[in-house]
Amino acid sequence: MSSNQEQILIIDDCESSLNSIGKYLAEHYKVYSSTSGNEGIDLFKKHTFPVVILDTEMSGMNGFEICKLLKSISPEVQVIFRTAKDDEEIILKCFEAGANDFIPKHKSLSVVLQVVRNLNLLSQDTQRQKKNIKKLTQTVEISMIQASLYGDCLNFMSDIQTINSFEDLGKAVLKFFLNHDFNSAIEFHHADDISGFSQETIRCSPLEKKVFSLLKDRGRIYEFGSRAIFNDTNVSILIKNMPDKHSTKYGLWIDIFAKLIPAIEMRYRALFNYIQLNKMKVKLEKTVIDINEDINHLKDIKEKMIDDVILEITLNFHNLDLSDNDEKFLENAIEKTSNIDALSNISQVLITTIDELEIEELKTEGEYKSTEDIELF
Repeated sequence: MSSNQEQILIIDDCESSLNSIGKYLAEHYKVYSSTSGNEGIDLFKKHTFPVVILDTEMSGMNGFEICKLLKSISPEVQVIFRTAKDDEEIILKCFEAGANDFIPKHKSLSVVLQVVRNLNLLSQDTQRQKKNIKKLTQTVEISMIQASLYGDCLNFMSDIQTINSFEDLGKAVLKFFLNHDFNSAIEFHHADDISGFSQETIRCSPLEKKVFSLLKDRGRIYEFGSRAIFNDTNVSILIKNMPDKHSTKYGLWIDIFAKLIPAIEMRYRALFNYIQLNKMKVKLEKTVIDINEDINHLKDIKEKMIDDVILEITLNFHNLDLSDNDEKFLENAIEKTSNIDALSNISQVLITTIDELEIEELKTEGEYKSTEDIELF
């Protein structure tokens, strides 16, 4: 069976003329023929021929009317008129109807064959150009979509730098995916500290929690049916309506997911470390307060003990028969045995450590540089 590019349709109500030209062209093309306009139109709708040969004068629907109908069905069709008349008026009517060429019937069939070949090649070239234009258009459209999506991703990665809680981070991620028509859920996990959020139930449902538990160790990307889970060390994102695998959108979003997950992971770790450091600082500050209170309490006890001992010694000096030097030596010895300077030194070291533990405050939205100043391309 010949391809469409090797087929040709001839419409002529003169059977002898139809047979002669059809027989001649049949050596080079698969020829379809019709003696009426309506039948010819039906054949054209069925096969969409690249080249059609028409007679101008026909009973019922004439060639000019047929030509206009063919062009309305497929503007790319190449139409050749053959007629016994070749005066100026007929030629103008042919081209007015949309003809691509005109051949008087007294011309040899070899001329018809050459014109058919030329127009067939032109039709093939037109189809190739259309395909190239279509591919180029698709490429441009995909590039524009990519630029738009990458711009959204940059803005998203900038926006999450202003977020100061796991819950707000989860909500921001879900909102981003919802804006791009994805139904999603996210889970943050660090040892036994697990929190999850879902578009449908705000907090992850028991089933979603089970899915995260089962699949968070299945690799960076794990696909099941129309769903997929994307994992990092402390972050897992469940997408419930992945694009079709054979679509351009699928490959584009796989690439985007691969870039977004590490960014979300990094923000989670920054938040986690910030919160842990603050907790540590609070604990140290409380420890220092407790130590200082204990030191002050010990000082009070020490002073009272020393006063009591000195008073007791003073009251009994006449019994001990001590010299002035002996009394001074005894007082100094009592002072040294009750020394708590070491505890004071420990307290000072802890205070210095807290002062040196400077935790940078997370940037607020007003302090963070907007991505409007970032040039994408």
